[in-house]
Amino acid sequence: MNSVNKEVRRPGNLRRAVVLMATVLGACGPVEEGASGAGGAPAGVAEQEALAGLTLGIVAGNIRTEAVDQSLSTNADEIYCEFNQLGAQWVRIDADQLDTGTPVYEAIVQKAHAKNIKVNIVVPARYCGSDSDQAAINAFTFAYVSHLNALANSLFKGTAKADAYEIGNEPNVTEAACPDGVSRYRVSPNAFAHLLRAVWNWKTTNGRTELIISGGMRNTYLTEPYWTPFFNSAGFKLADGQTKHRPFDYFGIHPYNPNNLDVQCINTGSSACFGTWKANLTSGLKSVATRVNTATGKSDSKLFATEFGLQLAEPIVGSTTPTCGPNNCVINLQQMAAGMDAAANALVSSGVTPFGLWYKYRDDSQELFGLRGVWNGTKYLAKTQVWNKYRTLAGGSTNTDPDVCWSLGAQYFPLVFDTKDARRTTVTYEWFLDHYKAECAPGERLLGLSRATTGGWARTALCYTDSVSAPRYEHPVQGVPPTGCQSRSVLGGDNRGTTASGDWDSGFAKAECGLNEYVAGVAQSPDNNFAGILCCPAAGTTRASCTPRVFASQDNRETTASGNWDAAGTKGECGTASFVAGVSRDANGDPHALLCCAE
Repeated sequence: MNSVNKEVRRPGNLRRAVVLMATVLGACGPVEEGASGAGGAPAGVAEQEALAGLTLGIVAGNIRTEAVDQSLSTNADEIYCEFNQLGAQWVRIDADQLDTGTPVYEAIVQKAHAKNIKVNIVVPARYCGSDSDQAAINAFTFAYVSHLNALANSLFKGTAKADAYEIGNEPNVTEAACPDGVSRYRVSPNAFAHLLRAVWNWKTTNGRTELIISGGMRNTYLTEPYWTPFFNSAGFKLADGQTKHRPFDYFGIHPYNPNNLDVQCINTGSSACFGTWKANLTSGLKSVATRVNTATGKSDSKLFATEFGLQLAEPIVGSTTPTCGPNNCVINLQQMAAGMDAAANALVSSGVTPFGLWYKYRDDSQELFGLRGVWNGTKYLAKTQVWNKYRTLAGGSTNTDPDVCWSLGAQYFPLVFDTKDARRTTVTYEWFLDHYKAECAPGERLLGLSRATTGGWARTALCYTDSVSAPRYEHPVQGVPPTGCQSRSVLGGDNRGTTASGDWDSGFAKAECGLNEYVAGVAQSPDNNFAGILCCPAAGTTRASCTPRVFASQDNRETTASGNWDAAGTKGECGTASFVAGVSRDANGDPHALLCCAE
């Protein structure tokens, strides 16, 4: 919402109201955790299961730079760790913000990817011309696509490549933001349809793999005057003027639908106020998908809810009781959690909305939709009941402490082992006799391996730990015979505990741990032939999503947050939401690739 080239306004100005609505009945503001409804689930009450058929994410909001406390530029590790804990699989950020430079944008995306979080980049759009002036529309779309192309090829590339581009944001909002001061749609209907067609041509012509999401429309109210000229636009037809086409992968929608909230019930403090709203959201989403299908000549169009949410209210001056108007406002945390549950289930029930991004991660001085409240001088206070509702809906961690990632204790340990042992523990005894070994300590796991630039032999192993993942990697003591960790030699060829990952480095000998095991150590001979790995048990370390990273001739790193931990070698490195499941070597006895698997 407060994201792209817009006037900053109080939530009382109908931030989530119908686009043309003119009045508001209440104002919203911060509510500290510990206020009415601040508690968690009662003891002994079973937690609901994660929703099936819905992938959830979070809108980051304006938290990119150091001007904001605990920003993505300074605390991305903690924020994305928390997103993992919550079960969020997408983050939405805005491009073209003047306060955010290239290195910050790159790091924000890279660190998200290192935590297996996909990134939706909103590229702002504003059109100030006439909706019937095709020459002006063509100039507008040409300039936009040129800018998008520059972003994709110069900024969001490589490990910082976007997973999706959202084309504008809420084009059907009316505002006076053009130089002439005239109130108009952010992007008029016909211009927006042609913009989507131009972007889709860019994607298909250039073989781009990023998803294209049409900029999220605010609300599903199809009777509003924007929708008909939009869907009737020639932008939904190919050059022949007859053949319909779909110029996006997903149709973006912001299903706030404030007109259908039971404000009277909400102002009583009850949590049982969202049944009618949920039904309206469900039917509204279905209707939008039907209109998209009709306009595009398809039958399988899907929606992407790039924003949905509710915000808390503050007491009116002179009153001890907060009140809400038609602005997606609730008066306590129980209601906010119940409304979140209703909205998420509506996305599922629609059958056409497989993705939803909660708006947003934390409150700011203007809007109070966050899972966390405003800055209190030390931290952003979690709205614990709402935070945990999101966690259960998204299928996040069983850890219910919102602040565990903020005492993350993330640490990297480079271990040079080409001339001697470099072991952070000896509890596994002499697991590869007469060989140089690098070994991580209990609570740590191998994330990286380098090979000497001159010579090619294994040089440095990189161990990693943080307070969230450490308990999984317990590193049991090896017995005689082994009862916990075990070594796997690659000296005689493949030595694999599982083949579920396929032939991930064809033509090279592979040492690979079994299912529910991770690599805790690596070994090489005194004449620097890579010899094998140490596999230790860890529950849940499967082969659900694995990627080989070949580093024989150049760095191949999922993240660079660990710094340049071996300036004299080429490095392979997995992200901090992954573990190393295997290592391959070439015919010369030098390491060739890592197998990185998501936790």
